[in-house]
Amino acid sequence: MDYDRTSLEWSERDFSNFTCQFPGEKATIVTKLVDKEQGPTFEVKTLSTSEEWEAWFKNAVLDFLPSSGHPGSGICAVIFNRVKPIFDDDDDGANTQSPVSYLPFKSDDILSQLVHEFHLHPRITRTIGRLSCYFSAQRHYSDDDDLPKGSKERRPMITCTARTSSTLPNDIALSTTYFTETDLNLAVFYGCNERQKEDIVRRIRSCDLKHNHPLLLPGLFFELERIRLVDQVEDLLDNFELRNNYEYNQLENVGGARGLDLDMDKKRMTDVLKSTYRSRELVSLIMAVKRQLKKFETAMDMVETSVKSSPPPTFSQGCLTRIPSATLSSAPGSCTVSRATTLYGEENHAQQGLPPLPGVSGYLRLERAGRQIRERLQDIMFEFDDKINDCHLVKDNMSLTMQTVWSFFSLQDNQTNLKLSRLNTKLAHANTGLSEEMKKDSSQMRSIALLTMVFLPMSTVAAIFSSNFFSWDAEGGQAVVSKYFWVFIVVAIALTCIVVGAWYLATFPRDRKGHRQCCIRLPFGLFGSKAGKDDDDFQPHRKSGRRIFDDEEGGIPLDL
Repeated sequence: MDYDRTSLEWSERDFSNFTCQFPGEKATIVTKLVDKEQGPTFEVKTLSTSEEWEAWFKNAVLDFLPSSGHPGSGICAVIFNRVKPIFDDDDDGANTQSPVSYLPFKSDDILSQLVHEFHLHPRITRTIGRLSCYFSAQRHYSDDDDLPKGSKERRPMITCTARTSSTLPNDIALSTTYFTETDLNLAVFYGCNERQKEDIVRRIRSCDLKHNHPLLLPGLFFELERIRLVDQVEDLLDNFELRNNYEYNQLENVGGARGLDLDMDKKRMTDVLKSTYRSRELVSLIMAVKRQLKKFETAMDMVETSVKSSPPPTFSQGCLTRIPSATLSSAPGSCTVSRATTLYGEENHAQQGLPPLPGVSGYLRLERAGRQIRERLQDIMFEFDDKINDCHLVKDNMSLTMQTVWSFFSLQDNQTNLKLSRLNTKLAHANTGLSEEMKKDSSQMRSIALLTMVFLPMSTVAAIFSSNFFSWDAEGGQAVVSKYFWVFIVVAIALTCIVVGAWYLATFPRDRKGHRQCCIRLPFGLFGSKAGKDDDDFQPHRKSGRRIFDDEEGGIPLDL
């Protein structure tokens, strides 16, 4: 398995993960140390050249760094400003900012010396390479070659690495080392902008060193991430509120001059989808941070366990005594470690006439600081829950908006279908009236045909017999029927054939099989598209020898 590295030794590959080719960039160093004579001292320095870095390392080694042999107590944080991007052509700046692995100096020796003096864990390279929110904490011991002369024991230390997600702009990373023996907290912040740098300086300035804790600076790191995520959610909510108020005002004026604007054009649809996707993205990012905060809470237990198990003078095992739960209230000034364990404070220890125990004081201080960190951690978790609910509110509102728009479209379709239904009803009534008229006409035609059949034979016979082809008064030797009667027969038959043929061709068009057809043209424009010869989706079917022909105007032919 790919376990976390436990060794503090850096390889060439670890150093190659950082880019140190940016001369002229600045870094800020914040120190707040305990001075037995003058009290806490606070100092802020800005370094930009290699000479300034070398001078600072020289003074820091002499003053408080562990390699001096007499390390100090307090906080020292190196803040690497984010290097200017190489390309700056993006409006939002989310994709053009430089990676946090770009360090604001030119010499690789500065990074090597910083790693050596601050005992930075090489796990920071893997943490930065994740590009997602991550936190880890481990307990280590200093290397043998790092020990001051005459030292027999290796110094215990607690190292932490963390980073924020690179999905949003202004992501940062952190590497810390806490020496439990001297209460010295060393940290390096990677990729900070001006606002984040000022926030770190302000928080360290106002920090009480009595509350120094191995996870104090990682807690500050999560405070910065909280600010970043809350700003993103607030920006999303501001846009949501503006849009929501506008739509609410439109709802107030429904039926008036303005009415409810549900015209979901392409731009508005894009804005709605962007807001929905952004709210879902923020929810996933906040959930990822909450998971890392769970690991942070577990690290709190690890820190307390490691401090309790540390040898004197950091902590004395004899300071822990088991007291029954019923007698907890009878121990004034005590501090509860668990439900059945009480740790006597320095006052109780002094009342017994025993010499002061620095381990007790250190553990009580860490316990008080840890309690405050846990309380603040719980507040951050609650605030994240509220922001998740706000993101869900935006997403639900967008879903409601989309459902309303689609319902409005369905209503318009239903209204169109209702109009078509009314037109069909009117057409049916017209067809019914036409059928009645045709029925009346058919009755009249039958009457006319009956009269024609009655009178036409008599008229025909009368016309023929009254013609000059017949001579009814012929006397002896004269013919009754004219010899030209055959002309009448020929002409009559020819005219009859011509009339019948013309009538047949004019009133009975047939296909080759003898089936009549009619063509019904439908108003395809009502459905948003025009059907005709060019419509590839429409393919007429052929059934049992019947052929369907398409007319020149794009109608739909039906067999009758």
